[in-house]
Amino acid sequence: MLQVINSPGLSTGNFQRLREKPVGIHSEHEAQLLIDALLDPSRKLPVIVLSVPSASVDANKPLLDAQTLAKAVAGLALVVVLPAQFSWSLTERFGKQLSVYEGAARVYLPGFTEDANPFGGHQLILPQWLSTPDQASVGMSRLRWAAATGSVRRLQLGTDVLSFAAYRVKLLEQKQRELVDAGATDKEQLAAARQRIGLLEQQLDKKTEWEKELYRLFSEAEERAEAAETLAKASGFRIQQLESQITSKGGSPDEGVKLPTSWDGFSDWCDDLAGRVVLSPQTRKSIKSAVFEDVELAGRCLLWLANTFRTLKLDGSDGSLRDLVLESGITNAHCGNDCFEIEWQGKKHGVEWHIKNGGNTHDPKRCLRIYYFWDETSLQTVIARMPAHLRTEAT
Repeated sequence: MLQVINSPGLSTGNFQRLREKPVGIHSEHEAQLLIDALLDPSRKLPVIVLSVPSASVDANKPLLDAQTLAKAVAGLALVVVLPAQFSWSLTERFGKQLSVYEGAARVYLPGFTEDANPFGGHQLILPQWLSTPDQASVGMSRLRWAAATGSVRRLQLGTDVLSFAAYRVKLLEQKQRELVDAGATDKEQLAAARQRIGLLEQQLDKKTEWEKELYRLFSEAEERAEAAETLAKASGFRIQQLESQITSKGGSPDEGVKLPTSWDGFSDWCDDLAGRVVLSPQTRKSIKSAVFEDVELAGRCLLWLANTFRTLKLDGSDGSLRDLVLESGITNAHCGNDCFEIEWQGKKHGVEWHIKNGGNTHDPKRCLRIYYFWDETSLQTVIARMPAHLRTEAT
């Protein structure tokens, strides 16, 4: 593999040529290229990002040996070294839960999106797990296994990867044509045909075995998916149970939480509500250019969704949510003709509810709209858009 990478060479995605050395990020432009590569839907190989701690003497030296790792996974994955000064670009784009910084390492599998489940396979190794030589060795092994397994997730046998059996059949087919063109005897042509038929029969038997194995793997994957969904719901109910216990003792789940005062840190603040409220990628983008003046009000509305609204949803109170007053001048209402759809984790979801403030104005400095939907799988609220009024066909 190393020989092929060096000559004639292999290439893939935004980083083009594959190498046995890690790719270094040295500018904001290169950091954006990394983001584009991670989000590229056609990407076939995992990308392992090794972040560098901000306190590191060498700004380009991560906690793991990037050179050794890159050589070990050459052709299976791309290894990228991300200095601390550029890690904020990933955090700003993906949020804390999907970013990597301060010495951590993360594997971004093919198919990664901005709304990916942070616990859905894009493995994160925290810096405290790499503090000793033994831990670093274990971390390197985990990353190598992740590269090996992740590299075949988006490849199809017969399309992206050709089997030797199919190649041999093509060779025998060509040999038969050459025998005919050369005027070979019937006996020679018959021998070639029998050889090809025998190989086709072996190939058919092998494919039958593959079908059985694929069915077994599919059944196992289906069981794991069902178990993961059950676990996600159980975790959601556990969160609700703990919140109820805190409330019954006169406390508040978010007691001591400081409301955000600016939009700059709003997305990071929301990440602390994970499991109850989560921002969509579209929302993260719109927040960067938000001009609504009362940022604390927006924060209070999200806390209402994280606590009161979530409790009502888990109790099955759908009808009582219309025109529910959160505080003076702030109501929870149906979107009416402004309903729209959004894609979230590979599925289409209808957005039919929003939190809004009073007053007949669409001035983005004074008009608040928080469009959201309830995700039954993760038992949390997904913020589809905020904080400005969304222009739809109806408006």
